Amino acid sequence: MKENSSQKERTCCEFDLTAELIHGMEVSNLAYDLARELGYEKEICYELAKAGVLHDIGKIVAGELRRITGYALVDRGDALCADPFHAGL
Repeated sequence: MKENSSQKERTCCEFDLTAELIHGMEVSNLAYDLARELGYEKEICYELAKAGVLHDIGKIVAGELRRITGYALVDRGDALCADPFHAGL
């Protein structure tokens, strides 16, 4: 999926819910189709399709944390920390 310039400028916690849902469905369909093409059983294909829909769910959770609390999740390498907006994010 091609990114436009506004998507490239977003942080991991800023997103458009509709676009994220569409992206999840596209990934889900691709995962299912690829698994079928590779000969996996339908049950496995279905599980991979579910994973495709849910693969970015953390972005939604992180975005809500930021919106509600004013803190954002930051990967510090060995830990995931919550930092306030004004800390240079």
